[in-house]
Order: sequence, then structure tokens, then C-alpha cells
Amino acid sequence: MAHQDKALNEKGEEDNALDTTPVAEEQDSEVAAEPEGVVEPTPEAVEPKSDLVEPTEEVGEAKLEGEEAGTGEVPKKGYTQRVRELVKEREEAKAEAQSLKDRLAELTGSVEPQEGFLPPYQPQVEPGTEISPEQYQTDVLKTADGLVTLKLKQFEAINRINDEAVEALKVYPALDPESESFNRELSDSVTEAVEAHVKANPYSASVKKFVDKLMKPYEKAVTKEVGQVTEKLAKQVSETALRPTSVKQGEKPDSEKTIAELENELGVVY
Repeated sequence: MAHQDKALNEKGEEDNALDTTPVAEEQDSEVAAEPEGVVEPTPEAVEPKSDLVEPTEEVGEAKLEGEEAGTGEVPKKGYTQRVRELVKEREEAKAEAQSLKDRLAELTGSVEPQEGFLPPYQPQVEPGTEISPEQYQTDVLKTADGLVTLKLKQFEAINRINDEAVEALKVYPALDPESESFNRELSDSVTEAVEAHVKANPYSASVKKFVDKLMKPYEKAVTKEVGQVTEKLAKQVSETALRPTSVKQGEKPDSEKTIAELENELGVVY
């Protein structure tokens, strides 16, 4: 009996050993194949999102402007650029302002003769008229002599006009663009008037006299204004000088004061 029980027990142990071994191996393989807590990455997680927007230059500039506005400081670069633009505009305006001298030099020194400097053409011989060779030669010499005389007259007029224009700028700095007292509106008005005067009378026009005539009212107005300012200033100085001032007289020493003065100053003790 004891041998049978022992044999049955050994057989049961063998069966149990045979039954449990495959199960343990399958569990170990499943655990090894799929470890707990580990999640495989999906394609969506691996690929970067395409809807992200990279910061642009406009955003950076807006941020920079916001920071500058918050600090209340003006960027130094922008201020310098603005100063350069103003200086450039001033230089361009100065270059555009042609002086009286330049305008008259352009008028008298142009390639094409200006109206007024050349007399109208008058033929020496009537059309269809027959002339002798001697008469023809005389007419040619006469025409050549007239052209030479005209050229000399033009040369003298041009030199006189240009010289008087230079002299006018020296006398009246308000007409000179290089002067600190240059007046753009006044210079343009005077230049246009002188130019029209020279075109109308190219050989007899005196630029200096005409400019003096135009500038006389302006000089009077300036002199009157300066006189009024000077008179007002002199009046103020005179009134200030004549105004009585409270000058404190020097006090006498105690040795020269009377008893009454000392009592009034120091008081009396009874």
C-alpha cells in the first residue's frame, strides 16, 4: 500500500511538472514580447506637426517696435537717418535755387541766340532784282561788317550784364544762395523781373540799376523794422536808467549817532 501511494504521488508530481512548465514558458515569452508600460510610437507622433508657424520678420519687427514704445526711447539709428534726410533736402533746395548771376549767364551764354539779341533779318537785295558783281561784292562786305559789329555789341552787352549781376549779389546778400541771409522768395522774384528786363532791352539794360530799383522798397522796409526795434530797445534802456532805485544810505557809526537815534535803534530799558 505504501508503495502504491508513493508511486501515485511521484506520478502526480510528474504530471504537475509537465503541466506547469509550458504555461510558464508561454507567459515568459509573452512578457518578453510585450513588456508592460512601453508604448510603441505611432507615425503621427514621430512626424512633426506641420501646422506650427515659424516667427516671421514682421513679427520680430513688431516686437522690437513694441519694446521701443514701452521704453519710450527713440532709436538712435532712426534719428540719425532723419537728420541726414533733412540735410540732404536742404542741400537739394539750395542747389535748385539759381542765383541772379547763374540765370543771366544761362540767358546770355546759351547756344541758341535769345530773342532780342539778334535783329530781324533784312535782305540786301529785293527778290528778282539783277545786280552787278561789284554791287554784290559791296553787299557781301557790308553784311560781313554788320555781323562783326553785331558780335562785338553782343559781347560787350553779355560781359556788362554778367559783371553787374555779380556786383548785385555782393551788394545784396539776400539774393545770393551762398549767403546766410539768403531769401529764396525775394531772390526768385528779383531774378524773374531782371531776366524779363534784359530780354526786353538786351543792349541797354542795366542790371545793377534795375536791381537797385527793385531792392529799394525791401531795404526801406528792413531799415524801418530795424529802426523800430532799435527805438523800442533804446526806450526800454532809458526807462530802466531813469527809474529810481532804492539805494540804502550808509549807516553812521555808533560814535556819531545821537542819544535819540541810539534809543530808537536799541530801545530803552527802565
